[in-house]
Amino acid sequence: MGRPAGRRGFYGDEPARPEPLDSRLRRPVVLQAVWVSDRRRLPARPENRAREAATITVASVQGDKYYLADGATAFEDGTLDYLALPAVEIGLQYLEAVGIERIHERVRCLTGWLLHNLLPLRQSNGAPLVRLYGPPTTDRRGSIVTFNFYGADGLAIDHRVVERRANAAGISLRTGCFCNPGGGEIALGLTGTELTTCFRKPEHETHFTVDDFRLCIDGKSTGAVRVSLGMVSNVEDVDRFIAFAKEFIGP
Repeated sequence: MGRPAGRRGFYGDEPARPEPLDSRLRRPVVLQAVWVSDRRRLPARPENRAREAATITVASVQGDKYYLADGATAFEDGTLDYLALPAVEIGLQYLEAVGIERIHERVRCLTGWLLHNLLPLRQSNGAPLVRLYGPPTTDRRGSIVTFNFYGADGLAIDHRVVERRANAAGISLRTGCFCNPGGGEIALGLTGTELTTCFRKPEHETHFTVDDFRLCIDGKSTGAVRVSLGMVSNVEDVDRFIAFAKEFIGP
């Protein structure tokens, strides 16, 4: 008797077919929550040294201090994007089909083009526009380029200003210390002494914002700008970002 069409996987000599993706997505997901009606009875937040960025306003390794965000945000470590989990398998299959080496070479060339055009930029008085954190070439570096813009006065341009202007221009980038406050402090030249001095001020005992932090360290940068290139990036993307960077050159 012949095997019926479309019935593969039901026979011992063939591997079972994976469960269809749509049926996996239809499975119920159970969410649990605790409702606290009285904020005065709110339990203390469990100690967690590896805090996510959304739960705090400022964190320091050398200063050995962190400040929780206001309200319920301080209790939110992030929610797993469970609906996107099936995409992991699909994504890996796509990467394999394109080829890792081909992707690597494409991204390497784009990163080199970005560095080649970004690093020579100067302010009107000849001062460098960009301070790069990491190798200035594609040798022993990936496609994540981290830097800060500097004005003609030699002061760092607030990375939050860069982010707002990038959002307005439709350019996706990331700013901050990228969940690595210790590495950020070293790269930005922040010392343990000045950080501890900031945190010990009476007005900073329990509440400390990024603006407070910036004032306390005399206008030094509190974060950086990060541009990431990937498989879908192209030369036009890089050229557009270079044009955006030139907008920070003063008159």
